[in-house]
Amino acid sequence: MPKKITENPINIIHQFLADLFGDHTQFVPGKHFYKRTGIKQKRWGQLYRNEKSATIQELANLAGYFDQHISVITDKRQLKIFSDVC
Repeated sequence: MPKKITENPINIIHQFLADLFGDHTQFVPGKHFYKRTGIKQKRWGQLYRNEKSATIQELANLAGYFDQHISVITDKRQLKIFSDVC
């Protein structure tokens, strides 16, 4: 019998920031962040609150802002999906 999909999926943005800072609430984006990532303030709020899903481009821009490779985000997400299925 397949597992049920959780009602509140893990927020990939929270996971990424928690890996970088330990406590994702410590990160407060500013104008430089919004300009460099190309993510507008309203959109960032939607992504941060897990109201909308981030696009691959947004994830790449976010990773690039912190001098990380997008694989840091996507690999962890794929492992989570794989472990949920098994």
